[in-house]
Order: sequence, then structure tokens, then C-alpha cells
Amino acid sequence: MNRARTLDRAPTAARDCPADSPAPYQAPATRGPSWEGCCQTARDRGIAAALRELYAPLGPGVIPCGPGGHAVVPSDLATTGWRIWLGGTITERDPAAESVIEDCLLDGEGLAGLRHGPGGRAGPAAGGLDLLVGLGWLRLGLSERLLADCLAYLGRRASGDATLLDQQMIRGDLADAATEQAEIAATLAGATPASLGRRAIHRIHRQITGVDRTLLRLLGASGFLLAGPGRGAAVSELLADVFIQPDPRDQR
Repeated sequence: MNRARTLDRAPTAARDCPADSPAPYQAPATRGPSWEGCCQTARDRGIAAALRELYAPLGPGVIPCGPGGHAVVPSDLATTGWRIWLGGTITERDPAAESVIEDCLLDGEGLAGLRHGPGGRAGPAAGGLDLLVGLGWLRLGLSERLLADCLAYLGRRASGDATLLDQQMIRGDLADAATEQAEIAATLAGATPASLGRRAIHRIHRQITGVDRTLLRLLGASGFLLAGPGRGAAVSELLADVFIQPDPRDQR
């Protein structure tokens, strides 16, 4: 699992936008049944709660692993889980074939990283793409929360007689990010793994990563420290690394 950035430990920033700061995009209160609920959970309650919701359909005590055998799970599931999901197959957990991945990013979100067995499978089998669609909703919720953090931060930062949020270029970047988020939501809404296909699902995840990186730049240095919301964006990208095996054909 490769991490795109190294962050410090500290609490996350406030997520409420100032009352006089117009938001370019307001996420819907609900997104319907199935995986869509992970979006609102991630946005409102954080990564650990959203992962519990995402993994629940796999069954109790199941630790889902990506193609390389890596897993990112809530800390309690790492302790109590007794089964492993890998490539669509569930097997008994074997502690002798498992190692713990130490990571301050995960610790700060109440998560644990594991690696089970040699991994190296070619890609997701039955149920794998379904999980990636759900993960797309989850990551979209985290991205929407990051946008709200940007609005709050930029609305507080003075620039002459105004704030950074009043600058036209910054507002343009925020509007572009919000538009991409709305596009991702529209693509995912009502979609199934079969209707999207693996390559389209992978493109969605790359699009979320791109939006998040744009928003992090707007946060300046605070976007790359655990003192701000950068931690959630880094973990979001890490989750994509865990569950998506790169394929050069997906870049086309």
C-alpha cells in the first residue's frame, strides 16, 4: 500500500461553513438505498463508521482484503474478525499468515491495517466490483466533507479586505470540484457493477482522487497535516490503493 503523503497527528478542523460563505454545492440529505448510504455516513460520521456499513453485507466478522491481501478495517473488526474475504471467497482467518501494518494515518481514524497471506491475485472476483462501487460512494462522501472543510477554511482566511473564498480563481476551483462531485454522484446513482464495468469504476476512483488533491492544494499546508482534513483524504486514497489493482488499460 503506497501512501501519497505523510501527515502529522492532530484533531481535524471544523467542518461548518461560515454563515456568510456561499457553498457552490450542497450534498443531498439522502442518496437512496444500498451502497449510497455509505456516502452520507462517510460525510457525517467519518471513515470508520462508513467502512462498517460498507463491509456489513459480507457478513459478521469478515475482514475484506484487496487483491494484494491488504485490508483497512475499523480497529474493533481487526481485533474480533475471524474470517477473511479475498477475491470474492471467504475463508477462516489465519493469524500465522497475517501481519499488522503500522500507520499513524489509520490510527488517527480508528482504523487498522493488515496484510493477509501472499496476496497477488489478478483482480476482484464475484462481489469484488460491487464492493468497489460501494467504496466509490464512501470516498465521494469523504470528498464532499473535504469540500465543506475547504469552504470553512477559506471563509476564515483574510486576504486584504475580503477572504480567500472571495477570490475568483479559488471560487472557480471550488466550483469545478463541486461539479465533478456531482458528476460522480450522477454516474453512481442507480448504477450496478455490471452497468458500469471495471474500467469505468476505476476511472471514478481516479476522478475522486483528482478532486481531493485539488481541494487539498486550496487548504495550503494545513491540507497535508493531521491537524486538518488532509488525513481523511489520504486514507481515502489509501483505500483505493488497497482494493484496486492498477491496470494500464484503465488509463485509456
